[in-house]
Amino acid sequence: MSASLPLSPAQSAPARTPRAVRASGTKRSRGLSAFDLVIIASVGLWSWIAFVGGGDNFSYDYGNYIAYFERMRDLGADDLWAQLQAFFPYPYVLVPPAGFFEIGFVGVTWSLLIAGLGAETVYALVGTASIVLRLVLLRALGLGWMTVALVTIYSVTLFEANAIRLGCALTATVAALWAWRRGRVLAGMLLLVLAALMHLQTLAFTLPFAVAMVCAPLLRRHRAWRLAAVAITMAGALGVILAPSLSDFGKLGEYADIAAGSVGLNLASVSGALALALGSWVFVQRFGARGPLSGAAGHDADLWSAVHIAALPAVVLVLLAVSLGALGDRVWQFAFMAAIAALPLGRACARTAGRRLPVMAYDLTLHMGLAIAVVNVTLRYPLSNFFAPLLPFVPISPSTLIVL
Repeated sequence: MSASLPLSPAQSAPARTPRAVRASGTKRSRGLSAFDLVIIASVGLWSWIAFVGGGDNFSYDYGNYIAYFERMRDLGADDLWAQLQAFFPYPYVLVPPAGFFEIGFVGVTWSLLIAGLGAETVYALVGTASIVLRLVLLRALGLGWMTVALVTIYSVTLFEANAIRLGCALTATVAALWAWRRGRVLAGMLLLVLAALMHLQTLAFTLPFAVAMVCAPLLRRHRAWRLAAVAITMAGALGVILAPSLSDFGKLGEYADIAAGSVGLNLASVSGALALALGSWVFVQRFGARGPLSGAAGHDADLWSAVHIAALPAVVLVLLAVSLGALGDRVWQFAFMAAIAALPLGRACARTAGRRLPVMAYDLTLHMGLAIAVVNVTLRYPLSNFFAPLLPFVPISPSTLIVL
């Protein structure tokens, strides 16, 4: 295996990178080193062993997914097509007795199941692939290993170990951000569609992100447009909270009926709100101490701005959507991870524009929230035993378990 994996835009073919990105000398992310590859391979091996050896007390949802995989094996292609038609325009497939799964996730797992793999092996394969690919992408974007470690602990505990569909969707979204940064807009859009087909909830983030990218030329022009973007985005989130028919569809109703202690005013949500408030100031100012950003710095600024705009509705939901139960919590968890993944873009823009201090404050506040979140899901309210024995093993009794 090569000691370095060429992933940076500077190493890619010029014909595939937009002129504005090629024209700038802004430092971009480097390829993966031999050390990176060793760490990623080690995490992949740990993930495989942890998932294959998991049981009902591995996490709250592991046993449910395994049972649903066993049920999914009995479905035929005609069953999947009939389910898609029945739930159109929602991309859901109903797996008996009551599991709604997006067709993208079903397509991947069902294909592996009918190929003869066991349910535990499929879970381990899909979960490990999601974790490893996300590690590669986060390093390719320029995130440091300390932050990557915290992100991995948090996201694996919440997503791959408990909500594997959302873990796959997060990886696809980070891949979209990486592709868009390299100028591959079509690939980025297709990856966002893939994320939604893995977990429809991601549309709460990917739709405002895509709109912000389309509106990027307008947002560059004047501070008033950026102020309006912040106001409109937050007003839209408030409208969602107040919409009485939001939970009419059964799948959203499931989340609305689940209580979530992290929704409302608490240390984690307030730290997130503070970070997004600082980020909004940076966004409105557009890093502009030295004039408009152009070239690679301008491209990075557009991407970071789009991620920030897309995260704003989530922080409104996690603060105020108490009546929607776990929905606001899940939306914020996803957007929070995307905001962390985009941090290197903001740092690069701050260096170019001479506005390091506000970005450093935003960076620090996000990391503070990340540290609080990691402690919450691993020590205060342990949600999985993925990291045992590095972390103490805790007995977990799933509240529901699908009986075969």
